[in-house]
Amino acid sequence: MIMKRTVTVMLMACVFCLNICGQSKSRTLSIIPKVGTNISNVTSNELFVQGDIALKSKSKAGLVFGLDAQYQVSDQCAVSLGVGYSRQGYRYGDCEYKVTSTEDYDVYEGMSDNHHNIDYLTVPLMVRGYVARGLSVGVGVQCGFILDNKMKYETSAFNVYRDGSREYTTRSEVTEEEWGKSMLNSFDVSIPLSVAYEYSNVIVSASYNIGLRNVCKQTDGKNKVIMFTAGYKFDLCRL
Repeated sequence: MIMKRTVTVMLMACVFCLNICGQSKSRTLSIIPKVGTNISNVTSNELFVQGDIALKSKSKAGLVFGLDAQYQVSDQCAVSLGVGYSRQGYRYGDCEYKVTSTEDYDVYEGMSDNHHNIDYLTVPLMVRGYVARGLSVGVGVQCGFILDNKMKYETSAFNVYRDGSREYTTRSEVTEEEWGKSMLNSFDVSIPLSVAYEYSNVIVSASYNIGLRNVCKQTDGKNKVIMFTAGYKFDLCRL
């Protein structure tokens, strides 16, 4: 008797889990607000300092949020069109370089906190295939439009004496500049690949965006972005 009750409870729990873990029914239209973070960089991106010091760009974190409209075509397939905001870009490591020398000391300059924020309006079109209940993989195409960008870095000057001691001769100076249309391509195209899991209308997703268009007009660097988001799905109606 106890075994029978145990089996019944387990079956009911399984049915309950399937109901809350599964995707929407076929022909359901939903909206999904989402928020998260990304890790972005630009390929083949180097900064040359003093002509012979090459700094390779590093990844930086940024904010993402948006809204997707999704249509559940069938139990195995869904399509979505979204609009969002994504702060992308890259950063460089700190560096020091010698400017000149005297008999008693060498004059150096240093550069720190060097990063470039590029804000995009993103429009992703995705096709999702469900490989298990609530678990899906997706592929699509995403257009990006630059809303704003800022290159920011801090410079300082100091003397290094023969005994190794340092003397900072000036205060640090922060420089902030915007790159114009002559330097940046205002339009971007990428291929997003993603995996997502839905549980009780909460959707967590991880994606990798492969850039197809150069970020800067003078170089061949393209965006590469890893993105993590969490969203909540609101089913609107069945069509």
